[in-house]
Amino acid sequence: DGTHTLYCQLCDYSITQSHTIGYRYDATNHYYGCTQCDYTIFPQAHTITVGHYPEGHLESCGVCGYSHLETGIFTYLQHNDTYHYAHCQLCNVSVDQLHVWEQQSMIAYRCTKCGKRVVGVPIVHDNIEIPEGTMSGGGSEGVPFVYQDHWYVLVDGKLYILTEEYGELPLE
Repeated sequence: DGTHTLYCQLCDYSITQSHTIGYRYDATNHYYGCTQCDYTIFPQAHTITVGHYPEGHLESCGVCGYSHLETGIFTYLQHNDTYHYAHCQLCNVSVDQLHVWEQQSMIAYRCTKCGKRVVGVPIVHDNIEIPEGTMSGGGSEGVPFVYQDHWYVLVDGKLYILTEEYGELPLE
């Protein structure tokens, strides 16, 4: 009938008010409903699209804006010198993800996700300039960074490219 009634539990007083209709949603549906009570009209199931991200799956409704991040269960597979695959066991989708390097020795690194191991090879050219603001993933002393799909690291003022896998850790 377009109204709801509020009751006082202490004195049995009641008041009837008109519904205040607004757009609402929950985990299953979006609908128009009263913002003061449970009255709903025109419920519809969400129109879900799934985006795949390193953290998991972002499920979102294109109609109402509902979103939910579902954490994935990932296996990490070596892919190339720059990326590994983050393969989700829930949806069977793989996405490229930058390696996450952990320093093993002065110029040797291991990816904490896929286990790829690399050692730095000194760059012979003295005139290599990497434009400011083009590095991703690090760039400060001892922190690997990506530039034009290759990993580099700056150690003691020398630039190394990280591309060769190694067996045993090199001695410092």
